[in-house]
Amino acid sequence: MATVVLGVAASHSTLMNTHWEETRHKAEAERFRDGLRTTRDRIAAVAPDVVILLGSNHFRGFWHDLIPAFTIGVGECIASGESGTPQG
Repeated sequence: MATVVLGVAASHSTLMNTHWEETRHKAEAERFRDGLRTTRDRIAAVAPDVVILLGSNHFRGFWHDLIPAFTIGVGECIASGESGTPQG
């Protein structure tokens, strides 16, 4: 039987680490990044056997080197091309 060892939720911010020089509210952005680092450390500490990640599509955030081993696609994907990512 499986046991849930940790539940985590984070704000939507696929492009958080792009265009850092143009970020206007750096103190808030740094606080957000610090929270992600803390979360990373907590996940590592519980050393889960399986991670289930739920999120919206955002292929532009996955790219080819970060695509999960297993995904479920639902619906049509239309990218807007923001921040220099591919449109269509």
